[in-house]
Amino acid sequence: MKIILLHCGVGLEDNEFKPRVHPDTIHHGLCSISAYIKNKGYNDVQCINLCRMKNIAEFKKTAKKIASQTDVFAVSMMSADVEAALKCIKIIKSINSKIKVVVGGIHPTIMLHEVEPYKEIDYIITGEGEISFANLLNSIKNNLKAKRIIQGIRPENLDELPFIDSELMGRLESAYMPIFQEPFVSIITGRGCIYNCKFCQPSEKILFGKKVRRRSVQNVIQELITLYNKYKYNSLMIHDDCLTEDKEWIQEFCNEYERANLCKPFFIQSRVDFICKNEPIMERLAEIGLKLVSIGFESGSQRILNFLNKGTTVEQNIKASKICHKYGIKIKGNFMFGVPTETKTEAKETLKMIQEIKPYKISVTFFTPLPGSDLFKFCENNNLSLLQNHNNYNRSDLSSAKIKGVDYDFLRDITAQIYETQTFLEDNIQGKIDSLPNDIKSNLKILMFRSAPVKTVKKILTALGINNLKIDLIVQSGFSRHFSDTNSIATKISIDCEKFTKSVFADFIPLLKTAKYNTAIIPLNCWDYYSYQDIYETCRQIGIEYIFGIAPDSQIIELKSIFTTALV
Repeated sequence: MKIILLHCGVGLEDNEFKPRVHPDTIHHGLCSISAYIKNKGYNDVQCINLCRMKNIAEFKKTAKKIASQTDVFAVSMMSADVEAALKCIKIIKSINSKIKVVVGGIHPTIMLHEVEPYKEIDYIITGEGEISFANLLNSIKNNLKAKRIIQGIRPENLDELPFIDSELMGRLESAYMPIFQEPFVSIITGRGCIYNCKFCQPSEKILFGKKVRRRSVQNVIQELITLYNKYKYNSLMIHDDCLTEDKEWIQEFCNEYERANLCKPFFIQSRVDFICKNEPIMERLAEIGLKLVSIGFESGSQRILNFLNKGTTVEQNIKASKICHKYGIKIKGNFMFGVPTETKTEAKETLKMIQEIKPYKISVTFFTPLPGSDLFKFCENNNLSLLQNHNNYNRSDLSSAKIKGVDYDFLRDITAQIYETQTFLEDNIQGKIDSLPNDIKSNLKILMFRSAPVKTVKKILTALGINNLKIDLIVQSGFSRHFSDTNSIATKISIDCEKFTKSVFADFIPLLKTAKYNTAIIPLNCWDYYSYQDIYETCRQIGIEYIFGIAPDSQIIELKSIFTTALV
């Protein structure tokens, strides 16, 4: 039996995919399901990753190649995935109606009434999927009747599940930060969340239950040993929403992690109230390799924190950051703006707090009323939502309005000021340069493009200058004057055009080839990598092997990993 798992992670606009996540991000749910069904004897499993595809036409081309041999097409669906997922499902069914389509994930679990009417879907699994999906495969294989709506069986003892299929997505996880070296792996030690933030709950409790189920420390350590023996990883992330909620568990983990001699740099998520109350544990985590902690500070306004039912205080936000700095733990700070009832003064209070916290890396989202959350109901009851379709559930999209009564232009100005406070970009650029082969580094010649707004490009040029790096910049003649006083530019190549296209570059290819560039930087204005394909292909024609895209949040993506096959 051949099984295709679909990882969405994209929105859909005019049949073009709009990625929400990095294409090398591991989908732990699908990886766990793959491992479980393989353990039950279903070994012919492949994954289609839409984050590696350009559009519906490309998916259709792939679907035609695989449809005749495929028995089951299974889709994990988040709310922001719905348009793309349903389109792909309809295409699969139109090519081969005998394929059984199975849908699961958080959106069908929370919004079953939205998914149920689609006749192309044969089965819907709500809740956790490993056990129930394997049982369904048995029924399909043996031509036994099964219910269309299946309540997922919750595995109470997570130690009984096999370790995730780390290679399902085609490669290991991409390292999130320049302070982490690849190979980079990630694991999850538990399921569920005991907290009651209104922007998230009760959806997670509906999916995973009210209690947190956590694997034993011994089981987690064994997975890490297995991963190290197989991949010799240099760093890792523990992906749990809040790893540190169980003090006894985390203390035992620290001891066993050290005893197993696994002390590689790692990255976790925690909360400010835990950090403030448990400074010795944070010190101990730093001793065994904790280099970065992701924290949901959310707001610098106590009224907003209370409104969100966050259960923390602004004072704790400040104190927790000081504790992290004290032990050399870098901070990835998560902040939410545009919360219902938030005032401009309160948004400025968050900016002021961020300037005091000094996060290494910053993630800003505009509040989005996600289905299944208390604030989703609040927005419905108060007629606040401006969301037009499921694509708008993308929380990281700062270009569109989410709810009524919010000045989004003001928030974008605040966000621009916030991103200027982080030092991540400079470190990230230097980290990528350091990772290049020695022969490239010793003869480094960088070509960069004015492929994003002037302010964004200047920010990158400043970061290059801080690292004493010189580049040649290709700029449209209409923008050339903006870069007359930039020290990091060695040569400015002005092209008379409005937009970079293959035809525009055609006459310049011979000249650019003779310059012998070995590295390229493409500033990205969005996560839509494929809108930069002409620039990427030009770089390849010139002979440049290392082509980096710098995303709006300062993440650096090696674009070669984007333009590869999506079927693993």
